[in-house]
Amino acid sequence: MTLYATDLDATLLDPQARLSAVSADLYRRLLQAGKLVTFVTARTPATVESILAPAHPQIPGVAMTGAAIWNPSTRLYESVRYHRPDDVAIIEDICRQHGLTPFVYTMPRGDNHLLVYHAEPNLEPIEREFVHDRTISDLKKFFIGEPAPADSRACTVLFFGMGDFERVQAAVADIKAATDCYASWFPDTYHPGLCLLEVFAPGVSKAEGLLQLKEMLGADNIVAFGDNLNDIPMLRAADTAVAVENAHLDVKAVADIIIGPNTADSVMRFIAEREGL
Repeated sequence: MTLYATDLDATLLDPQARLSAVSADLYRRLLQAGKLVTFVTARTPATVESILAPAHPQIPGVAMTGAAIWNPSTRLYESVRYHRPDDVAIIEDICRQHGLTPFVYTMPRGDNHLLVYHAEPNLEPIEREFVHDRTISDLKKFFIGEPAPADSRACTVLFFGMGDFERVQAAVADIKAATDCYASWFPDTYHPGLCLLEVFAPGVSKAEGLLQLKEMLGADNIVAFGDNLNDIPMLRAADTAVAVENAHLDVKAVADIIIGPNTADSVMRFIAEREGL
């Protein structure tokens, strides 16, 4: 069995971060035919659930850049990777040094809900938009103007920040030098000039999450689809790496196949044609 694993933003989704009717229909038909089609995304389940609802996804997928395996049919996390408490303190300090206030994602162990903290009460417009678009699910709750409690360090999953490229890249470099956490930066898909920061526990990546999922599902090989820099590890781990036409040049450079853009339902059309639907 082939596991088809697609990134969401700017890969499967259209420029408005929506799943088109055509892609939703093909996604449903592929699942009904018994094909292994799922997602690998930096998003949390709270937004994955609403975006993919028209396709009625049934197979576990990779969320939060590989920090979690989440099952949309049960709405439960099947695995979660947590930061070490000592690393959390180091990351907090480095972000402060670079003038960054990240969103801190925590999940009490044994729970199924993300608690997201942001220490500054006055959000930047882009941060307000980010929060507004993500307060739609009972899977996530925001605490704005509240630093993450000290006792949450043992259940911290993710640091997510945004800012200019210089500050974010410098913070990532310092985090990598001070810890062995997975820290990365990449350009925001929807806001040119904005740089995004992600910091996960050591060993977390879309690639590791995808390989874990392959083993869980008993798949024989992987066909992966992506567009952005944080997709490169996943594409390198796949048996067949596919980039959409609108992908970053560095992503295209590691792809085996380049298909049409995300505006043309290219991912689901490619899978459907490959599977003879």
